[in-house]
Amino acid sequence: MVFTDLDGSLLDHDSYAFDAALPALEALAAQAIPVVPVSSKTLAELTPLMAQIGLTGPAIAENGAVIKYANDEIDGAAGRATIHQMLAALPAPMR
Repeated sequence: MVFTDLDGSLLDHDSYAFDAALPALEALAAQAIPVVPVSSKTLAELTPLMAQIGLTGPAIAENGAVIKYANDEIDGAAGRATIHQMLAALPAPMR
């Protein structure tokens, strides 16, 4: 399994082209080695980029707050309402 950043690593920093990475991506695919993008981008931003590059497996988005597994299950950060509920449930000295 290979984990990679996108901007300036797998993708060209200015054009977002991935031509330079294609030979490596093809070699990894031929060996059935998954390539996992790790990005600060949201999953909504990352999903179309993965499709364009041809990546279909897991991904890590939003600086690790969201994980998309190979089976497309998503483990994400709690939403704002959930966080407020959790904070409200804490004892007063901890808030």
